[in-house]
Amino acid sequence: GVNNYTISSNGALTLEEYYNNAKGVLDNPSSTIEALNEQKNILESVVSLLEINQPEVDKFYRLRCVGGQMYVSADISDERFEMQGQNYSNPAHMFMYDGTALLSYSQGLYMNHQNFNAVGTKSTVAFTEAANGVKGQYNIKVGTRYVYGRGNTQNNHIDSGTGSPTSATENGYNWWLEEVTSLPVTVSSVGYATLYAPVALEIPTDVIAYVGVQVDNYLDLTDIKEVTGGVIPANTGVILEAKQGTYN
Repeated sequence: GVNNYTISSNGALTLEEYYNNAKGVLDNPSSTIEALNEQKNILESVVSLLEINQPEVDKFYRLRCVGGQMYVSADISDERFEMQGQNYSNPAHMFMYDGTALLSYSQGLYMNHQNFNAVGTKSTVAFTEAANGVKGQYNIKVGTRYVYGRGNTQNNHIDSGTGSPTSATENGYNWWLEEVTSLPVTVSSVGYATLYAPVALEIPTDVIAYVGVQVDNYLDLTDIKEVTGGVIPANTGVILEAKQGTYN
């Protein structure tokens, strides 16, 4: 999972095995100082093998800044992404990772370091362990710049810097990732909405999903069928029928 770590492939044992070995020595009353120091050295070498987990491809995430505890929003102010308070249902706070870039759920546009890329282009996003060594935190590099969450009341928008952040006090450069577990879909007063997602989605109660035949970038409606089984398959365009409202 994001914000956690996995041992790199050159680790001889699993993390649990390293831990259990060390704990066995620690809990043994007859263990010598030499044995304890040996386990200490082993654990220190294991820590050096840990690699922070990357976000999964085609999953949605929220980006929460350590400094200010606020979220990147696809809403724009001062020509930059806003920083906003917690709102787990706000679609503007949801970005899909496609393996190289971040795509806004609410806008359908790729994230640049401070706002959106031009249509048809995208910037490569790299998630690296925070340079100040704080565990469970990322630095986010978009293109050639590191994303900085200003997160204060006077300048509630993101910024970016070209230098690698290293200071323990630069929490504006440090981020947590939060996995999104549901996507909000708004049905208008006419009672219908369209949806296409790269992930499989459970169909909420009181919502009916119909699928047609996808032809190029269009959905042929001459022979639509109701989706059965309660799940919309990934990468499938559907029409939703429901009463006006927002459904997760």
